[in-house]
Order: sequence, then C-alpha cells, then structure tokens
Amino acid sequence: LLPPPRAARVIDHMAPHRAARLVGAMPPSRSAGILAHTDDRVAAAVLGALGIVPAAVRLVEAMTVRRACRVLGYVPPAVVAELLSATSDGRADRLLDGLSRAVRDEIARLAGGA
Repeated sequence: LLPPPRAARVIDHMAPHRAARLVGAMPPSRSAGILAHTDDRVAAAVLGALGIVPAAVRLVEAMTVRRACRVLGYVPPAVVAELLSATSDGRADRLLDGLSRAVRDEIARLAGGA
C-alpha cells in the first residue's frame, strides 16, 4: 500500500531474508519498482537471500539493464552466473557485458572458460 519510495525505505532497514520473503511474494514489476529506490547493495542482498529461484530471476528480468548490472555487481559471481543462465528475456549477454571485468572474469572461470 505504500508508494515505492516509502516501501524502499522500509526494505532498506529490513534483514535481507525478511525483505526477500516480502518481495518474493510480490509481482516482479512491483518488487523491481520498489527495489529501484533502494541502495544497490540492499537490492543485491535481497537477491542473494532469495537465491536461485524463479522470483529472483523474474526480479532481475524486471530491472532495467543498467540497474540490474549495478545490483549484480554486488552479488557473488557464482550466483550471478546462475541467475543469468536462468533468465529467458534475451538480455543475459547484455547484462554480462555490463558487469565489471573482474566479475565477468570470475564468471568465465566458474564456467570453465578461463
């Protein structure tokens, strides 16, 4: 019932596992709209707490490429690799290209490509 900026302030102060349960129960566009107003690290912690589940994938897909890249920069590369491989919106390569060189290299190493 709160507007996204106010809901984001609440999420900024929640434990990541509690915030993950909350946003995981929302439609992805709504949770992405709220997380768009949180700090990148908060959104990353929520994604990490969600784990590799359809809700996390849908959340990444609902973010803009720019926002997703900023957030995924704070998510462990192993989780990023799994999230990107689970996406079905055709943006995985663009998201990967938008990550830092260090993260891309780690993902390649994990995939056996380096």
